[in-house]
Formats: sequence, C-alpha cells, structure tokens
Amino acid sequence: MSGFLEVALAIHPRAWRERYADEVRGTLLDVADATGGKVPLAETLPLGFRGLWLRARGSVTFWAGLVVIVIQVASVTSLNPFYDIDGSLTSHLLKLNQGLAYSLPVIALASGWAAAMARIAGIARARDRLSRLVTDSWPLIAATVFGSAVALIVIVVRFGVPWYTNPGVLVALTQLGMVLVAIALGQMLGSVLPRVLVIFVAPAAAVTVGMLLFGWLTPLNAVPWSFYPGIAYQVDLRPIARIGIGAAVLIALAVLVVALRPIWARALPVLAVVTVAVVGAMGSTSVAAIATPVPRAESELVCSTAEPIVCLWPEQEAAFGSAYRQDMQAAYDSALELGLPVDNPAPRSAARYSLTGISAIEGITADNLLTDFGLGTAGLTPDSAVSFYALSLTAGLAVEPEHGESEYLALSHSVAILLGVPADETWLVMEDPYTGTRLLDPADAPDEAAARALVERWLAEGLNGVSAPS
Repeated sequence: MSGFLEVALAIHPRAWRERYADEVRGTLLDVADATGGKVPLAETLPLGFRGLWLRARGSVTFWAGLVVIVIQVASVTSLNPFYDIDGSLTSHLLKLNQGLAYSLPVIALASGWAAAMARIAGIARARDRLSRLVTDSWPLIAATVFGSAVALIVIVVRFGVPWYTNPGVLVALTQLGMVLVAIALGQMLGSVLPRVLVIFVAPAAAVTVGMLLFGWLTPLNAVPWSFYPGIAYQVDLRPIARIGIGAAVLIALAVLVVALRPIWARALPVLAVVTVAVVGAMGSTSVAAIATPVPRAESELVCSTAEPIVCLWPEQEAAFGSAYRQDMQAAYDSALELGLPVDNPAPRSAARYSLTGISAIEGITADNLLTDFGLGTAGLTPDSAVSFYALSLTAGLAVEPEHGESEYLALSHSVAILLGVPADETWLVMEDPYTGTRLLDPADAPDEAAARALVERWLAEGLNGVSAPS
C-alpha cells in the first residue's frame, strides 16, 4: 500500500508536498506498523482526493473546464425541436457548434493564463517548455470532449438515435481542431503578454479568429448551411479545408512560440506578420467559399416501385429503409381499409415529401420547394409523415363557415390516430416549440372511437358540405 501512499502524496501541489509530505508520510507509516505493515486504503483514498481538490481549486484551467462543460450541456438543452436537419450523426454533431462557439473564448483564456504562468516559472529547456504545453492543454481538451459527450447524449435523448452519414467524422475532427486553435492562441499570447492582458486579449483573439477563419461557427451563425444543409445536398468541403489549413498553421506557430519563449522578442515580429497574413488570407476567402447549396440529382433516390411510393437517399435506405417502408406500408394499408384517398390532393406518399422535399401535391412545384425549403427539408419519423398526410388530406376543410377550424383539426387528428399515430404525438396536439401553444387542445381531441365515427361521417356525407376527396 506504500505505493498508493506515494501516489496520493504526489497528487498534491508542490508547495504542499514540500511543507507537509514528510509529516503525513511518517504518520501514515506509523499507522501501517500498527495494522500489519499496510497503509489502509481508507487513509490513502481521501488523501488523494484532497490532493486533487487542492490542485483544482487554485487552477484556472480546472474552473474553465467546468464552465466549458456547463456551456456545452446548456446549449443543447435549449435547442428548438425543429433544429434537427435530418437526424443523421452529422446533423447531431453540428448541434454541438453553438456550445463550442461560446466555449472557445473560455478555452483561450485558460490556455493563455497557463502559458503566462509557465513563462513566469522560467523553464529553461525547450523540451521542458513543450512538455508543460502538453500538460496545460490536455485538461482543457478532456473537459471539452467530456462536455461534448454529455451534450451528445442529451441530443440523442431529445432527437433520437442518429444514423451515420458522411461527413460525420470530419465534423468531429474539425470541432477538435477548433479547440486546439483556441488553445494555440492562448499559448501564443500567454507566452508574450502579462497575465492581466491575457485575460482580455485571449478571448478577444479567439472570437476574432473564429469570425475570420471559422465564420460559420460564430454564435450568430451556428448552423453551417453552406457546409451541410441536409443530406439531399452535395457536401461543400471547402470550409472544412480552410479550417484545417488555418488550424495547422496556428498550432505550428504556437509550438514555435512556446519553444522559443526566451527569444520571443526577436521572433514575435516575424510571427505576428505571418499570423496576420495567414488568418487574413483565410478569412478573406470565407465568403467566397460559402457556395449556394447544390441539390443532389433526384436520380440517386431509391424509390418504391409500387404504392406507397417512398423515396429515400441511398444513405437513408441503408440505415433504416426497410423499417421505414414497413411502417409506411402499414399506414397505407390502413388508409385503404378505411376508404381514405391515397392520391391527390394528398401526396401520393407523405414519406416521399417529408424525406426528400420532392412534392406530389398539386399546385406546388419543385422550384417552389427549392426556393422555400430545399430538398430534404426534414428527416421526419413515420408518425410525423403520417401526420403530414392527414393534415394535407383534409386541407380542403380549412375554412368552415359554421364551426371554424375545430372540426377540421379534429378530423386531421382523427385520420392520424386511425393510421397508427399515438394520440398524444400528432402534430395538432403537440406544443408549438416557439409559442408553447397547441393547434388542438388535447381535451377537445377525439379518442379512437370518436375519431372513427368522425372519419366515417366525413367519407359518407362530408362535413359542412365539403366531401372527402376521391
């Protein structure tokens, strides 16, 4: 157990060890003599945790890491339910961008403070200075990774388990690159500036470089539509390439500044010119690199050969195509059994529209959809697709002279639940994420028996003179 004792003592800050380590070691070894030569684990564990706390409470890096974790988790808990792009891993990872955008200044500040403390320590050898750079950096990286992991779990709980599509791995690597750039900026500034200036300059530098180099990740533009507007668009890799090159240059400059810290006065002017030139050049191309999203060719879609027509992109087909088609087939069969129309004016397949944005609704052209929504407007679940079908099916009843919209809404809700949508998950009774209101109060929503009676009456005799479409 003496090995655990030495580890527990080593965890403590150096000043504490120099003052108290020998005394504590002697006391615990006396305890060991009285217990058969072993230091009790009940003594070494609390000692180790106390050492961690002593290190943490005086560490700017520790508190900055906690702030980063809080920012990451808080940012995803406030996301709007309509924020999802297509339910893929790429879409889920991009939801972390907002938290990262607010975390970068905090990371740069903590890194700059650590670099200033290392400079004050006067470490002589370049190898030792670079070792200190790694030691100061990994807690910030670990805190960001941990916060992102927790945030991703929250995202999965709120938005569902993602399915993989490219370029999910590139997104994760780019996000890690942004964290490394914030650390690099802090290290460069902390190596040459007093600590009081680092507090103000490092966060400002992170924001400035983020706006120039990572313009698509700033808090005011958290969704990189130019890079990944949805699975139905071709991926624009130019922003990622620009970020990768800029990050590599800034990280290399940071390593050089830390290694040459004693002669920074001679190296700084050259480094400043190079940094300004690189960041300025990269930033000047940021607007040019944001291209208009280009839709993928519809010929890539994998479509059913028989009703119901369900069209999926190849990635979707591979990930969940079989299960989705089964769910839509069940809804389609139920619609036929009830006598509901499955052609115009409702879409020939709600899934075809909800997953691709390619409309089969009379009067709405593909050009209109591309202008207003674009292909792949949302990765809707089967229940949402059926709710969309029910809503479009009853669109002719939107205006009722005698009863307003109440019976129309009840009818849309009724169609949805008869086709298998849970009564509390139809679009009409779910709360609007923006206003918190419902189109149809759950208390006014028909149960299954009342829903069947309402639909049968509509099909047999119409509602308020409006017949069901044939």
